[in-house]
Amino acid sequence: MKEAFDLETLAAAYDRGRLVPFIGSGMSMDTCAGWPAFVQGLERQAGIEPTHGDYLIERALVALHHLRREGSDVTRAIREAIYPTESREIPTKTRTLASIYWPLVCTTNYDDLYCRARWEATLRRSVPRILGRSEQGCRQVLQHLDFPAEQVIWHLQGFLEPEEMDARRLLQEANPNLGDLESELVVGHAEYRRAAHQAPHFRRCFAQVFQSRSFLFLGSGLAEAYFRTLFDEIIELTGPPSRPHFAMIPEGSVDPGFMRSQYHVICNTYPRTEHQHVDDFVEKLIRIVKADRTRPASWSFRMATPYRVDRSHAISHFSIVRAGLPRPSSLSGAAVAISCGRAGGPGADVRGVPLLSSAGEAVISTGASTAFEWLGAWTVKLQGHAYGIVARELLSHDGSSRDRRSPDAIRLAFREFLELMCSNGIREAHVQLLAAGKSRVFHPWVSLVQMTRAYGQWFRENGRDHPLRTKIYVVDPGVIALLSGGHIDLAEQLEGTRIRICLQILDAEGRMDRLYELARVEDTLKDVAQRADLRNDPFVYAYPNPRRRSEPIRLSEASGQTVMEFGLVSGSTLVVDYGRASSSR
Repeated sequence: MKEAFDLETLAAAYDRGRLVPFIGSGMSMDTCAGWPAFVQGLERQAGIEPTHGDYLIERALVALHHLRREGSDVTRAIREAIYPTESREIPTKTRTLASIYWPLVCTTNYDDLYCRARWEATLRRSVPRILGRSEQGCRQVLQHLDFPAEQVIWHLQGFLEPEEMDARRLLQEANPNLGDLESELVVGHAEYRRAAHQAPHFRRCFAQVFQSRSFLFLGSGLAEAYFRTLFDEIIELTGPPSRPHFAMIPEGSVDPGFMRSQYHVICNTYPRTEHQHVDDFVEKLIRIVKADRTRPASWSFRMATPYRVDRSHAISHFSIVRAGLPRPSSLSGAAVAISCGRAGGPGADVRGVPLLSSAGEAVISTGASTAFEWLGAWTVKLQGHAYGIVARELLSHDGSSRDRRSPDAIRLAFREFLELMCSNGIREAHVQLLAAGKSRVFHPWVSLVQMTRAYGQWFRENGRDHPLRTKIYVVDPGVIALLSGGHIDLAEQLEGTRIRICLQILDAEGRMDRLYELARVEDTLKDVAQRADLRNDPFVYAYPNPRRRSEPIRLSEASGQTVMEFGLVSGSTLVVDYGRASSSR
């Protein structure tokens, strides 16, 4: 194999959140049909005698014309052609690629193999968000580039819903418009070119990704004309990308020198028939990403720092640490706090009984029983300098512990903990990220934002004279990616500035407008609605969802809630849906 780039360069781009896998049919081979077999499958579905000529694009178009003219189910025909056998086994290279967190993956594949591989890699706890070429899908891709808070797969040529029922159900819950992506299925560059030229929003979105990220092309045919057309338009309008793109390609498929000079695509080549090189390359890349390497270990801030500093300003007051929470026995005189749930119990008051996770018990347990003492509404003393923070609303209504999670509960709970530690003379605290365990109901970055704002508020009001040095421990790869890419402005949260929220307004016909709002945390939704001139009574909901089963509600029902009570934090989106409102009349 001829190497023009190395794995360390890719790993560094991954750490900065800039590397985006662009996967094609080669990543699905052995389970899905290759291009020749796929075309033959379409011909069989269309009742055409399969031939063996090299003019595959023309043959695919003829087969599709027959299917569409006869009113056949084109989606079913594509499904039958793409899956030649009953097997849905995920190829090893796809499973390996999906074993780590990628904020964004682009693909020209119709299949669900990468999506299922990622679902299984998370032990079936979460599924990526699936987006397509529609105007709404492209707007959401652009929004994701600004704040990649979750995993997104951008299917450029449509998507076939999975047949595995659990995967299909979870995907549909996370992607209400998933079925629309089957209407975006296109076959071959002629159809794709037509679809792209008729959708300027898609071309502009692709250009933004092309210019701001580094693609890693795997199993994707860069010789296809529609790729060149897209690249040429972008470069003609905005110039060549400053960030390099990377590709693994067979020898002779494209001219590597031309791709480098014209498109800033750097190619590693391998013998045309030895596709095992791609498998080996993916395995080595993931191994390097997972291995010990130089990475940011913390993000630290001093809360009272003048313009000109001296040696007295070296100590940080607030830090985010990329590590697991230390054991209390490893520290001297410092408090260690784990995240706890809240459950009712016989004779329990509104505070209930704290629930310790197995991970939390592993941190604080020394073989003694986990007896507790309530110190406030949200804080419990466990043993020694070990504490629990119960970031759940009080037992004032029915429902499970998960139902009582909210962003504001995190802020209130952490604020109380800081006040108690300060009053007890504790000068250093090590705290687990709250409400971010495996059964969480919203993205862990929401917890980090709320804890950061709570510390800033506490410090401004009480902490200047006796600052409590606090470290928040984070292990979630999604949060690390946001911090590494600079997508979360922690200084902004500590200063308590107005929160930045996006208003995503869907009209009665499904078209979307986007506005941005700087709101105070005490502003009500009525205040926001008046500034944005939101009339009538649309449905509204927050994204990310602040609660487990939070359904859209009428604006009139939520107008008295503050933005924080409603579940909006800096970086959130307030979705305003007039289409849902008109259909309910």
